[in-house]
Amino acid sequence: MGSAPPRSPRLLLAHALLVLLLVVAATGGVTSASAAFRAPAEGAPAATRDLRVASTAARGRQATLRARAAAKQRAAAKRKAAARKKAAAKRRAAARRKAAAAKRRKALEAARRAVAASPVAVVAPPATQLPTASTPAPTAPAVTSPVVDAGPAADLPAASDRAPSISWGMNPAAELEDFRFDAADDPGLSAIAGVGTQTLRVAAAWRLADESGAASRGEAGASWDWSWMDSIARGAARHGMRWEPFLCYPPPSLSRDETVVCGGPPKTSAPYVRFATAFIDRYGSGGTFWRANPGLPNLPVSTMEIWNEPNLTTAWPEAPGGLGAPEEYADLYRAVRTAVRSRPAGASVTVEFAALAPIPLSLEGPGQYDWDTFLRRGVARLAGSPVDAFGWHPYISGINADDPTKHVYDLVRAFRTTLRQLGRGSVPMIVNEVGVAANYGWMDPSVMPEGSVVLTELQRAAFYAQVIPVLAASNCGITSISPLMFSSDKEIWNVPAAGGDPMDLARYVATIFSLADPQGNLRLSGVAYKLAVAQVQAGLVKANSVRVCG
Repeated sequence: MGSAPPRSPRLLLAHALLVLLLVVAATGGVTSASAAFRAPAEGAPAATRDLRVASTAARGRQATLRARAAAKQRAAAKRKAAARKKAAAKRRAAARRKAAAAKRRKALEAARRAVAASPVAVVAPPATQLPTASTPAPTAPAVTSPVVDAGPAADLPAASDRAPSISWGMNPAAELEDFRFDAADDPGLSAIAGVGTQTLRVAAAWRLADESGAASRGEAGASWDWSWMDSIARGAARHGMRWEPFLCYPPPSLSRDETVVCGGPPKTSAPYVRFATAFIDRYGSGGTFWRANPGLPNLPVSTMEIWNEPNLTTAWPEAPGGLGAPEEYADLYRAVRTAVRSRPAGASVTVEFAALAPIPLSLEGPGQYDWDTFLRRGVARLAGSPVDAFGWHPYISGINADDPTKHVYDLVRAFRTTLRQLGRGSVPMIVNEVGVAANYGWMDPSVMPEGSVVLTELQRAAFYAQVIPVLAASNCGITSISPLMFSSDKEIWNVPAAGGDPMDLARYVATIFSLADPQGNLRLSGVAYKLAVAQVQAGLVKANSVRVCG
């Protein structure tokens, strides 16, 4: 028999697998295997749904991430745009400041040239009118301070080779006809800035921010209306000037007598203090007004005066049976200064003891005080509490045809002498109203002798040409000088008749004291004042070099 051909190992393995499959099929294993292979197909719908849900969720997450990324991109773009806008505003503000500085330099240079050629020369007062080391100072009839030794001169500044450091202010009138600054006032404000003005002395009329008095009383939900005052801060800053306010004119419900000058004193001090702190929080250094107006030159309020001429009964009538006006005012000053200086925006603010009117002793009566009596009693009431500066209005007072220049020196000297006697000899003096009028016709000559004084424009010019540099260079500790007034919106040279426009008396006073006409064109007195300021700024006179005060 022939033998079978040999098989390869691969064929043997394939044969063995075939036999195994036949055995599995015979025992039902194929059915189980088929079921195993069919199971995924039978569970396919549920798996597909799960897959779809997972896919949808993933797409949602991706969309959310894309939306968030887009939002971040938009926010970043907005921040960049805001930063670009802020930077542009800063560049524009810097350009305006640079242009204003260039304009002032140009004006100063022109004024310097004009000083040399001008017939309105600054003349030092004769030696007989000033105290020297060996000659006592003469005393005008209106000087009411007792003639006593003021003590050693250690509290008077020594002569210096530097130029006087004076803040040059101005009392405007025409521009405040509607109690606010707007675009129509820009020419006048520009003219005021053109004479070297750095500060504008303008009332902060309390009632315009709180007519009902609710915010001042601290009532819940009450708010301040700063729109009027914002216009003043904005208008001044636009022209490179700083607002120097005096705070008065209370809301009617908080005033003792709203019919008097400055709206009458407050019935109680707390509402006034609340207003003063809210005011400095808005207009002081870093205040809310400046943060809201980054495009403006940053010129926050640095000096604020508490009332105006409180020694007059027409400005501060006494309460029947209450404290005297000097003591009541001193209490208010101390409370306001403490509150204002405790605020971040007011920490470095000069809180000024209100300027006093130069009322002579002969006119003192019920509720009205000569300046010396009011000052002495007020300072005594303060009992050592600090005062940042004392205001003073050295107008001619109680004289006839006397030399107004000499009279101003006498008043400034007398005021400083009283401060020295009271231990306040080194406290700065702010002369925030000074000037001479063309006439004083609103005064009764039988009561106030200056009512008969009439001055020509040339005489007024000579007054400013001489007095302004002498006060600036004096050793009287004067840090700020502000003439009254720049101009009137309507010229009225004679006392207005009774029964007319109630504003005409104010226009008349503004006219006779004015340095410019309603259009801002300087009178001869205005030219003399401008040249005097330029002379001081140019360093042609030296600080503390004129011994007016001893």
